[in-house]
Amino acid sequence: MIDCLSKYVELKPLNSTTAQSVITVMKSIYTTHGIPEDLVSDGGPPFNSNLMTNFFREWGIKHHVTPPHFPRANGQIERAVQTVKNSLTKAADEGKDLYVVLLDYRIQPAKDMQSPAELLMGRKLRTFLPSHPDKLKPTFDVERAKEALRKRQIIQNKYANKHATVLPVLHQNAKVWFKHKMKKPWKQETIIQVGPQPRSYIIKGEDGGVFRRNRFHIRQDYT
Repeated sequence: MIDCLSKYVELKPLNSTTAQSVITVMKSIYTTHGIPEDLVSDGGPPFNSNLMTNFFREWGIKHHVTPPHFPRANGQIERAVQTVKNSLTKAADEGKDLYVVLLDYRIQPAKDMQSPAELLMGRKLRTFLPSHPDKLKPTFDVERAKEALRKRQIIQNKYANKHATVLPVLHQNAKVWFKHKMKKPWKQETIIQVGPQPRSYIIKGEDGGVFRRNRFHIRQDYT
């Protein structure tokens, strides 16, 4: 699990990916850091169950779902997750302590930003390096960090939009081509609903299946 503002990562072992197992881990994180107002997921099996829906309602969490097979919909978080994954994979291959690697990630500042730990907790973490106690006292301005993050996102979005192809908006009942799975052939189906997420569409297949896809994964049928 990763915090959107700070990119602070929490890793917890899971013996299974059932909704109950995931909820138990989420509770352990929320009792440490507090309950989030919003949570973004890819809508995988643990997150689309009635048990999870009830948990979100009882704990007052608004659940947002990104389109399947489209990590760019949650781009900044996906990049941070990939960075952590790569670091942990490399550490495992080299026989390093994975928790030390995770600590290193949490204390590394980004360009023009504090470290994930400092952004989340408002102070630096004590590490293996000697440090004066005063250096570990809270000195952090959250609003300044939010403004720096906002400016960075504007720059990144400008760069992304400059190199992006603008696809025309599709409408309900439109015939389109899409893939049920990324390696499967394209099939002609029908859009039955637009949204609810931006640039996402609900498509009904010939076999009666219903699929949610981002506009990026849909091709307009001009026949």
